[in-house]
Amino acid sequence: MHKLFGMANVIKLIRTLKDPSKKDIAMRTIVVESDMRAKDPDGGCYRIIQELQHQIECKEAELDKIYYTIANCRAQTAHRLQMQTQKIDDGDHCQMMNKLPLIGFETEK
Repeated sequence: MHKLFGMANVIKLIRTLKDPSKKDIAMRTIVVESDMRAKDPDGGCYRIIQELQHQIECKEAELDKIYYTIANCRAQTAHRLQMQTQKIDDGDHCQMMNKLPLIGFETEK
């Protein structure tokens, strides 16, 4: 950590923060950043952030595909229900028509 940022700079930064919780967060952040830079001198935290961003984008695309599939399934289900309802309604209509007398025609007595 001291090689990357310089101990004097770290101390100066920490002293500017008044809130003890912010000091703790700042110190942990500096440690993580310096560890990442030691493991990957070229990319450091930035490379990890890029990898995570790519993973997020892939998962968002996957989620969009799932939402599309769900919407398709719902539309198909609604269409099937509508078709079934129409068949029932048509069947009831035909049954009612068979029971009604024909108007204007003489029926046998």
